[in-house]
Amino acid sequence: MTTAPIKILIIDDDQDRIDQFIQNNPNCQIDYSLYLEGAFDRFDTSTYDLICLDHDLGISYENIPMDIIPFVKYLRQAHDDGRGGNFKILVHSANPVGSANILSYFSRTSVICDKIHFAWRIPNLFDTLINRD
Repeated sequence: MTTAPIKILIIDDDQDRIDQFIQNNPNCQIDYSLYLEGAFDRFDTSTYDLICLDHDLGISYENIPMDIIPFVKYLRQAHDDGRGGNFKILVHSANPVGSANILSYFSRTSVICDKIHFAWRIPNLFDTLINRD
């Protein structure tokens, strides 16, 4: 019996971190977006087991700091509407206030959320997170 690979969506503006996530989790199917706009498109066109989020996404073309909260609100609404499947969330941001803010959007919901700093460095992390239930 063959099982489908774990599907992961990573939103992070650092290509090196994304590359490390991919290298350390070879048994997973990983999609990613470096930009907030791409996050919406990825989520709307597939379902994921885990959504991995950074808080700070660099500077927009208008020199405005970008954060992930508009996407987090979208994920919460999708969950409330029964869209997007049964996903879990991993916050890997080093920003403690931003991380707490992301996690707060899913308090009192069935969405399982974890916070792991430097998560991209951990081999087979996604297998462990998805299969520990």
